[in-house]
Amino acid sequence: MNFITSMLAMPYLMLLPGYVEDVYNLGPEFLGLMITVSGGGALVGALVIASLPPARRGLLLMASAILIGLALTAFASTDMYVLGLVMMVFVGLGTAGRQALGQVLIHNYVENEYRGRVMSVYMTQFSVMSLGVFVIGLISEQFGVQAVFAALGLLLVAVTTLLLFTMPRLRRLD
Repeated sequence: MNFITSMLAMPYLMLLPGYVEDVYNLGPEFLGLMITVSGGGALVGALVIASLPPARRGLLLMASAILIGLALTAFASTDMYVLGLVMMVFVGLGTAGRQALGQVLIHNYVENEYRGRVMSVYMTQFSVMSLGVFVIGLISEQFGVQAVFAALGLLLVAVTTLLLFTMPRLRRLD
């Protein structure tokens, strides 16, 4: 689940400087504000996740991925900077949920003697994200960054929804 989200959603962060410049025609200070707002959403998301009881975490992980996808799609659907800021709050919320819950589930379900190996595999999601940025950057050159952000958000929602219905074991994880 985290590999899919890393490949489809997280490249937005590396492509955001070009997005702010190309779509909003704004400079680095507005990019900084957008990243700050996303970080604020992530902070709130992390605090919410930390306060929840340990139940239905698999479903919450999937809901976090869907939230990221919907927020990215809505973000790409507007040319208004202020609405983009609002959507970045939700991207941050979903990202915090995905990252926190992914690690919590690994630590809860992996036996101690395998935890190091599993975490090594888990950390490869960052290389998957880098590969995703390269490919998505090339596609953005062809079709435009706004269209690609929307397509990635929709694809993330579609894939996560498919997993929601085809992998009941994942959504039942506590």
